[in-house]
Amino acid sequence: MQERPRQIPLLDLDTFRLILHYVSGTELLTFTLVSRVIRAEATMELLRRPVHILRNQRLRFFCRYLLSGDIRKPSYLRKLIINHIEKPLGPEDNDMFIQVLNRCTNLEALDLRWCDVLLEEDTRIPAAIASLPSLSRFSAYLYRDRQELQTILFSIVRSLKTSLRTLRLPQISDEIASADVLNEIARTHHQLEELTFHIVGFTPLTHAFASVRKLHLICEEWLPKLSDVCSTFPNAREVTFDNYMFLDEAPQFVHENAVWPSLDFLRATTGLIHTLGITFPVRHWDAAFYDHAAHDQMTEVISRFRPRKLTICVHCASNWDIPRAHPNLVVYDSGKSGVKHLFVKATVSQPRMAATADFVATLRPLLQDSHVELLHLAVSPFFTSDDPDEIIKPPMKYSGLPEAEAPPDVDVGVLAADIAQLSPSIRTIAVTVASLGHFVWTVARTEYGDAVVVKHEPYEARRTFDAEAERCLRE
Repeated sequence: MQERPRQIPLLDLDTFRLILHYVSGTELLTFTLVSRVIRAEATMELLRRPVHILRNQRLRFFCRYLLSGDIRKPSYLRKLIINHIEKPLGPEDNDMFIQVLNRCTNLEALDLRWCDVLLEEDTRIPAAIASLPSLSRFSAYLYRDRQELQTILFSIVRSLKTSLRTLRLPQISDEIASADVLNEIARTHHQLEELTFHIVGFTPLTHAFASVRKLHLICEEWLPKLSDVCSTFPNAREVTFDNYMFLDEAPQFVHENAVWPSLDFLRATTGLIHTLGITFPVRHWDAAFYDHAAHDQMTEVISRFRPRKLTICVHCASNWDIPRAHPNLVVYDSGKSGVKHLFVKATVSQPRMAATADFVATLRPLLQDSHVELLHLAVSPFFTSDDPDEIIKPPMKYSGLPEAEAPPDVDVGVLAADIAQLSPSIRTIAVTVASLGHFVWTVARTEYGDAVVVKHEPYEARRTFDAEAERCLRE
C-alpha cells in the first residue's frame, strides 16, 4: 500500500498572533528564521511594538529596511521614538525618511528626542509629520530652545490632520507668547487628554483645556498660582509639577472652590506642595526622593492627602541613612489607616553595592506597624520609567550613567521572604531588578501567623501584580 504524504497542519493565524503578542523581542527575531509566513507575522508583531531608533546610522538602516521587501512594513508601525539625531541626514536619507513617513498610515505616536536637525534640515519632513493620518501622540524635546525650532514645532501642531490626544512640548521661550500658543492648541486639539509643556511663566487662558486628564507642568523661573492652573485644566486627574528654582515663597492660600476637589495622582516634592498650598486628597502621591531631613513634613502631607499609594525613591547602600521609623511615614488617622500600595525605587551604585540585608533594613521602618498590602521594590542605578518592563530593560541607554554595572548582590527569593515578615498586612510582594527581571509573590499566612511566600510564573506574575495594584487604589 502506498503511503500517503503526511499533511502539513494549517496555521491558525489568529491564535498564532495572540501567542506572538506575549513573546519577547529577542524570541521574535529568531522566529523570522523559521519560514516565510512566520517571518511575516513576527515582523508585523515587532513593528507594532514601540520602535526606538538611536542616532543617524540606525535611522538610515531602519529606513532602508522598511522600504525593502514587503511594502506594507511601514504601515505596521504604531509608535516610533527617534533619539539624538545630531548631524544632518543628507538629501538621500531625507528622501528615504520622508517616504517612510508617507507610508506610516497607522502610526499613532511619534516621539522626537533631541532631533533638532531632523526638523530644520528639510521643510518636507515637518510637512510629512503634519500629514500623518493616524497620529494621536506627538512629543518633541529640543537640544536648544530657539524660536525658529519652536515655530516649526507649533506649525506642525497647528497643521496636523488629526486631533491629538497626547502632546509634549519643549520650553516656550520669551519670544513666543505662551498664552497665545496654548490658547491656539486648546482650540485646535479639543480632544487633548494628556499635555506636557515647559514654560517660563504661566497665565490663565481664555480657552480652558476641558478634556485634559493628565497634566505635566515644568516651570523654569516662576511658579504658577494653583488656582490659575486649576481653572485652565479644570478636569485634570493626574498632575505632575517639576520646578527648577529655589522655593522660598510663603504657601499659597487658595479658596477651596478654586481648586480641584481631589486628584488620582500627584507627583511633586514636599516643598513644592507647601509652596503651592495643595491640601486636597490625593489617591497616589509620588513624592520623588525621600528626604531624611523632611521626614516630618512628608508625614504631615500624607496625613492630609491620605493616599492609597505612595511612591518614593531612596538610595540604598550599606553606608546610607535608612528612612526614619517615627513618625511612621505610611500611616495616618492616628495609625488606624494608611498606604495600601508602597512603591520604593531604590537606586544603587558602585563601589558599595547594596545587598539583600541593606534592602530589608531600608524597608523595615516603612513597613513596621503599616497597613501596606502590596509592596513593590524596584532596584536600578537610575529610573526613566515606573513600568517594570522598562526598569528591567530601559528603552534607551544614557551616556554618563552607570548602565554597565552588574545587578546588586540580592537573592530575590530570600528578600521576598524577609519582606513578608516585616508586616502582617502584606498580601503581595513584587521585586523588579534592572537587568534581572520582575518577580511577584503572594504571601500566605499559617495558623500561627508565619508568612510563606509563593512565587508566580512570569505571565501570571504580571497579571497578579496589576490586579493587586488596581485593587489597592480602588478599595
